[in-house]
Amino acid sequence: MPDDPSPPSPLLSRPSPDVGVLDDLLARLRPRLRAHRTRRILVAALAAVVAWTAVRGATSEAASTRAAWQPAGPVLVVSRAVTDGAPLSPADVESRRVPAFLVPADALTELPAGARALDDLTPGEIVRAARLAPLGSSVTAARLPPGSGGVVLPADAAVGLEAGDRVDLVAFASGLTVTRGARVVRVGPDGDTTVAVSDSDRGAVVRALASGGVISVLVP
Repeated sequence: MPDDPSPPSPLLSRPSPDVGVLDDLLARLRPRLRAHRTRRILVAALAAVVAWTAVRGATSEAASTRAAWQPAGPVLVVSRAVTDGAPLSPADVESRRVPAFLVPADALTELPAGARALDDLTPGEIVRAARLAPLGSSVTAARLPPGSGGVVLPADAAVGLEAGDRVDLVAFASGLTVTRGARVVRVGPDGDTTVAVSDSDRGAVVRALASGGVISVLVP
């Protein structure tokens, strides 16, 4: 009896794929593949830009920090304590190089002739023009704000006052306040006290002093 022929292999019997179907499928997938590839490229490019920006910013910041800490040209620094109103001599200062970011705009490199301290100066601080009385002006005059004049009060009208205090001045005869918030700019060794009085009130204060005196009222 002849052998039965073997059944055909499933692989051999499978129908060939339709080329048109494959082309259609690829046509549909290509835009997606291109879009996916484009997104990956954009993400990679964005990451590179962010990384470059961060590195550049860090480098710039580091450079700025290094520059700030580089010593500037020599400036004058107080070498020993100088009291308020005292003259400054070359022995009170020294030339020193300090980090650039510590140097104020009005730092001095040379000591002006006849310089006087407007306030107490402490060792180590940079000598600034704003902390010295202008040339040709006394310390007291230099402390007067614009639009004001200095009026000297007798010691009995300014007991206990200190430079920097603010006072209202009350006329003793009338009890009226002749000026408010006058700043004490100097207390003399004998107790006489100079206060900065606005130009508009100065006449009233002088008249009150001439007709019975004033009482100083300390205010915040």
